[in-house]
Amino acid sequence: MPKAVNMHIALCIITCTLVACGQKGVPEEMYGSWTSSLSPVTVRTEPSRMKFEFHKDSIIIEFTIKEDKTARGTIGGASFEGAVKTNWILPVEMTGVAFTIKCPTRGPLFENDPLPAKYLELWVGPMGDTLVAELRYTENGAHFPMGEFVFTRKEID
Repeated sequence: MPKAVNMHIALCIITCTLVACGQKGVPEEMYGSWTSSLSPVTVRTEPSRMKFEFHKDSIIIEFTIKEDKTARGTIGGASFEGAVKTNWILPVEMTGVAFTIKCPTRGPLFENDPLPAKYLELWVGPMGDTLVAELRYTENGAHFPMGEFVFTRKEID
């Protein structure tokens, strides 16, 4: 076989293997309301090219995941509505991320937050008794880690 054909076959096998290993769907156990404890968060701004400023505080994140795979909640003082996506391409064991919750926010996260709205994502690990997630600023191609949060199922009053 020609070398190009062998390379093409190898790439197909690798792609199929990776796709077969990713998270396939949102488990029913994730549906419901979740809350974090008060945890530190850092907002990064870029007032001029490659000159960053960092603003720190602590916040609580609360959200509800519905059966239609959407999430709604608050990140500190900001509210959001977004989709819950699975990490279906790469194996969870390789990335540590099983799900991504899209969180376009309205409002500042805390009193001195310089950005009144921002596009955030929660990068959530595999489902367990708790959800462990990293909050990331993902606007304009950024992937800035803002803080790590541990979520427990919220008790219904």
